[in-house]
Amino acid sequence: MASARLSTATLMSVAAAFMLLVTLPMSTLATSYVVGDRAGWSVPSSPMFYAEWVNKHSPFHIGDTLGKLFEKHDCCRTYNTVE
Repeated sequence: MASARLSTATLMSVAAAFMLLVTLPMSTLATSYVVGDRAGWSVPSSPMFYAEWVNKHSPFHIGDTLGKLFEKHDCCRTYNTVE
């Protein structure tokens, strides 16, 4: 009976370790990207700029984040608005 308990405990430990090994890489492999890199979100110098940027950084994966660099005046800009 003791060997059956040891076997069950060992099986549970192996299952827990397996689940940890399967789920841990998903969170540690997530990457944060700044769209446009140093150029940021701006009027590109080339019509293909963002397409080339995507090709450079893809494939994207679940958990990755895309963002932009904000400048201090971004939140307060009142000129050049979309109509």
